[in-house]
Amino acid sequence: MASRTEVEQKLSELIARLNTSDEGARSLADTLPERRRLAVHVTDLEAHYWTVLERGRMVPLEVGPRDQAEIRIRAPSDVLVDLIDGR
Repeated sequence: MASRTEVEQKLSELIARLNTSDEGARSLADTLPERRRLAVHVTDLEAHYWTVLERGRMVPLEVGPRDQAEIRIRAPSDVLVDLIDGR
């Protein structure tokens, strides 16, 4: 099981990678042109995070549940870390 700190670092790393990738940002902006709220529930840690995706960019990670979200990710910590790392 990954720690809460490791999960938060990986989520922040993912946001930073997306925000510095012009090609990735363009493709996301084309795919999701409207503002979308993204909520993450890390099931084994009972941790909740959220961010906003708009024009291919994400705002910094926020801690806490987000009731109104268009995109939801629900996964155990190890699975989430593996996904972010490309495994």
